[in-house]
Amino acid sequence: MLYPKNFENKISFDQIRGLLKERCVSQQGSELIDAMAFSSDFDVIVLSLTQIEEMMTLLTETGEGLPLGSLADLRPAFARTQADGTFLDVKDVVDLRLNVSTLRAVTAYLRARDEERFPALIKMTESVELFPDIEREIERIINKYGEVKDTASPQLAEIRRSILSAQSSISKTLNAILKQAQASGIVEKDASPTIRDGRLVIPVAAMNKRKIQGIIHDESATGKTAFVEPTAVVEVNNRLRELENEERREIIRILVEFTNLVRPYYEAIAQSVYFLAEVDA
Repeated sequence: MLYPKNFENKISFDQIRGLLKERCVSQQGSELIDAMAFSSDFDVIVLSLTQIEEMMTLLTETGEGLPLGSLADLRPAFARTQADGTFLDVKDVVDLRLNVSTLRAVTAYLRARDEERFPALIKMTESVELFPDIEREIERIINKYGEVKDTASPQLAEIRRSILSAQSSISKTLNAILKQAQASGIVEKDASPTIRDGRLVIPVAAMNKRKIQGIIHDESATGKTAFVEPTAVVEVNNRLRELENEERREIIRILVEFTNLVRPYYEAIAQSVYFLAEVDA
């Protein structure tokens, strides 16, 4: 037991702790810095000093940092998706890809060191499990921009082709109606289709809003402009809405399927990512 209780503050170790936390790239690494405490266990002290000395030597000699760019804290996502039917959202899957790829890179980096010179660091990697199958599955369904790929399922590919076709049809019809309305002086020459309530509409001067047959979805704040959905595109717009709902349902189905695949590995992933937090700290 330390005496006095504010001993850490007296020797300014609280400032050192703060400086270390600023340099952590992960929430868990920062938490490990917070959890650091004085120890009288000889073996623990020797191991910690050895790991730190080896890491200092490694970073000084290579002149480069570890391949530890950043880490996501997936603990809340894992806790939220324990039950069947729940699923990791797209951002969670992107974060998982970041963690497992970083895990692979850091582990490979340390295991490639000279075992005689860096035994403590290499020993840290002994119990680390990698997840190549999960990485491959993520690459199959998520693109480099963090979006679900069209090819994630045949159904999704077909739905998105239909969406593009519907959007193209709506755009062509609206532009044709818009040009005719502009030629008739009903719509301003510089007017262009816009979106209101998720539907493509034409901005029309309020006094002319009845001259285009269709549904008035909104008006400008001044009341001078009305946003009209021409009757000719109402049905296609409805179909587009249906397709967008189908797309959302199919993405959820893909994410549920992926989560069912990954859920049995939650604990193993968490343990391996803890290794990254230790390296970070």
